[in-house]
Amino acid sequence: MQVNGGANLVSSMEEFEIGLERVKIFIESVVWTTSKDKSHQWIFRDGDRHNAKIDIEEFQFFVMFIREFGYKEHYFRAIHTYINIGKYKYWTMGAALNITTIINRQIYEQNLELRK
Repeated sequence: MQVNGGANLVSSMEEFEIGLERVKIFIESVVWTTSKDKSHQWIFRDGDRHNAKIDIEEFQFFVMFIREFGYKEHYFRAIHTYINIGKYKYWTMGAALNITTIINRQIYEQNLELRK
């Protein structure tokens, strides 16, 4: 997924488009849990009451997709990598791939309101 100079730009864009379609299918295949304060949602890699089993390969692909194609932004004192897909902004807490267990999402416009 790395872009090394201009030569790989086309293949990188192709990787992005193919990866994005794969991620969209995954996003639609899971049930997102809403936080108590209704500010965001998440999925848990190991499943929960809504998702008996999450496809770990697809979960990890999504985590790496966020990290490869996302953008960095401050959230208070922390810096997270985010990606916007549709009306949602997605992120993880930045732990190593093998210990990342949660992907979060929040309506993008809602995020802008919370930061004002």
